[in-house]
Amino acid sequence: MLGDWPYERVQIQISLSNRSKEAIPWAFVTRQPIPQIHFQINPLANSAKLSKDWTLYHELSHLLIPYKAPEDIWFSEGLASYYQNILQYFSEKITEREAWQKMYEGFQRGRALNKQPHASLEEIAKNMWRNKHYYRVYWSGAWYFLAVDVELRKANPDRGLHQILQAFNQCCASDNTLMSAKELIKHFDRLSNSHHFSEMANTVKASNTVPDAKPLFNVLGIELDHNNVRLAKNSVIRSKIMHPTEIGPITPSSCPATTGDLDD
Repeated sequence: MLGDWPYERVQIQISLSNRSKEAIPWAFVTRQPIPQIHFQINPLANSAKLSKDWTLYHELSHLLIPYKAPEDIWFSEGLASYYQNILQYFSEKITEREAWQKMYEGFQRGRALNKQPHASLEEIAKNMWRNKHYYRVYWSGAWYFLAVDVELRKANPDRGLHQILQAFNQCCASDNTLMSAKELIKHFDRLSNSHHFSEMANTVKASNTVPDAKPLFNVLGIELDHNNVRLAKNSVIRSKIMHPTEIGPITPSSCPATTGDLDD
């Protein structure tokens, strides 16, 4: 899926719920003592609807990092929102164009359903559950990971977010150690030998809407025709995001400092 899976065991809990017409009305992750994904499944949903649903991929993506909730929830939800459609493409459930279309539509929903345009992302994320600012928080975070992925691959198309996560889960992740977004960002900056993660985090946390994804889409050779995504040009960066190269095993000596060694 995405390099080294950070857990030896993940439990799946399933219950039935018809409170919504969606195939999977609700799902969530718990991390300790054993990582679990809890799904509520609509008993009326057929296999085709279940197969096309994005929720499984979203929840699995949460487990790519040992996130310590609820700090900076935009970070965790952003990673899951960024990867949910990419992983559907990896699994051959949707086409590449559909994956980018769904991502674009997510960005647009986040911009349209902005209930507090005067407030920064950092401010509204603190009270996301109470004020129901889900779309702006989730898709601002997704924009962040797309932006970082693009910036990394401008320098080296084979060294993007996929490879940083793989390296992190080889050398720095632990089944028992959860980390804050601040700690994860420091690890990712060191693994990428850059400041892209921290600098982009400062940008997105100060934003008062989901940032415009069109400049990123231009880099990726993606054009918009009346809100319809068109893969207009071949793009090395887009190709590497959708067809990532795996990295080989890394040695402990090549790992950055552990959490206890990180500076404030």
